[in-house]
Amino acid sequence: MKGFWIWAGALARSVGESFALALSQFRSDRFRTGLSLSGIAIGIFSTVAALTLVDSVHQTMNDGFADFGGDLVLVEQIPLEPDFDEEGGLRWWDYLGRPPVTREEYRFLAENGTHIDLIGYTQCSNRDLILGVWGNWQLAVHNPIAQGRTFSAAELSSGRAVALVGAGYADTHPGEKSVSIDGRRFDIIGTFARSGINAVSLADIDESVVIPGEAARTLFGASEGRSTITIQPKPGVSEEALDAEIRTLLREYRHLDPTAPDNFALNRFSFIIREMGDLFSLIDTIGWIIGLFSLLIGGFGIANILFVAVKERTREIGIQKALGATQGTISLQFLTEAATLSLAGGGAGLAAVWLLTLPLRRSLVPLTLSAGHLCTGILTALIIGIAAGMAPAISAAKMHPARAVASPEGVS
Repeated sequence: MKGFWIWAGALARSVGESFALALSQFRSDRFRTGLSLSGIAIGIFSTVAALTLVDSVHQTMNDGFADFGGDLVLVEQIPLEPDFDEEGGLRWWDYLGRPPVTREEYRFLAENGTHIDLIGYTQCSNRDLILGVWGNWQLAVHNPIAQGRTFSAAELSSGRAVALVGAGYADTHPGEKSVSIDGRRFDIIGTFARSGINAVSLADIDESVVIPGEAARTLFGASEGRSTITIQPKPGVSEEALDAEIRTLLREYRHLDPTAPDNFALNRFSFIIREMGDLFSLIDTIGWIIGLFSLLIGGFGIANILFVAVKERTREIGIQKALGATQGTISLQFLTEAATLSLAGGGAGLAAVWLLTLPLRRSLVPLTLSAGHLCTGILTALIIGIAAGMAPAISAAKMHPARAVASPEGVS
């Protein structure tokens, strides 16, 4: 145990001396050292800033999909995930030829689905973002009510002339108590909270006017706009079981031949989440590539600084070896010096990222420098520093003591 503490003390002294040498190197040639450290700082900043931004956006979007409901099924005319044919073509005209889902089908599923817990129906008109809603419509529209109140059950079932409006609509129509749709006045009973970037819904709720579906029936036809049946399964029901039941009931209602393909789509947001994950992974890779170019430039700069330091301290290295310093001790000095310089540059880059996140923590995409990204930046700077200092450290460690002391280079 005593030997361990002696070794640890010697190591600490060596690291401390190397740290002091790194500081003296910076003071002796601030321009060259600063230029090299700026490369490390820019590289760490580029990499960690990209990771922070991508992860923040990814998390914000995932939170939105989680709030919408990860287990929800959207019964629609067109699938979210492209369905390519055997030749790799996308037969989009087949989708457009499909019949839209209807209120009658919504009611049929509500009455006959044994795996269905909650179900709602929405129809978004092509005109002025008018959204007609039936049943558990808040499965599809998650914006809370900021002012006023929501629909009552009686208003929904009777189709009373009342409306909820989005925050954007309220901004452009300040003070309005009602909205006219095709000559019919709808009293505004509430205003939705403004959508954030993580808000997921079936329409731009900020600019929409939402009215009871029974009232919407008199305004636009069953085939107008985009219609969606939103279904939440009972607890414990698997995706496969729910999809199988919905598919069976809809095919029965539409009288499809057993050999005919489905003429409807069962959509989940898992496809979008998966595609987003691939996109964000690509952005992460691009951030690393951009950062690595700067890191390599900074690493070559640190290596150049240390080669000059080795040359300037040749006689000093020879005296140290003559007094018993091992190759490992000499190598450790220069590796520590390189790591210190690189960590200084990396610390500056991380500080810049942290300062960037401060005003954005309460933005639509809250940015936070996580402990994981902080460790990634520190570890990356450390690896670059050690890699840059490896060749100069080996060069210094292999010097012959007598030749180094006799060298005209450097001053001991």
